[in-house]
Amino acid sequence: MDNLLVNLRNNIRILRVAAGETQAALGRVLFVDRKTVSSYESGRTVPDLLTLIRIADHYCISVDDLLRKDLQTP
Repeated sequence: MDNLLVNLRNNIRILRVAAGETQAALGRVLFVDRKTVSSYESGRTVPDLLTLIRIADHYCISVDDLLRKDLQTP
């Protein structure tokens, strides 16, 4: 389970940076504030299911890949 959470927090940041978005911009897409996105990326909090789906849809990735893949490795 811990590996899923590590992947999730890293993958959110990787996808956001690759898209050239700020935390505030992603927050607007997710209907949360910048601090909440920062909390997701640091692992302090975990997005709820609806937010996970919004993140995955926004970056055109499956929720499974968002949680299980290490997007940092080629």
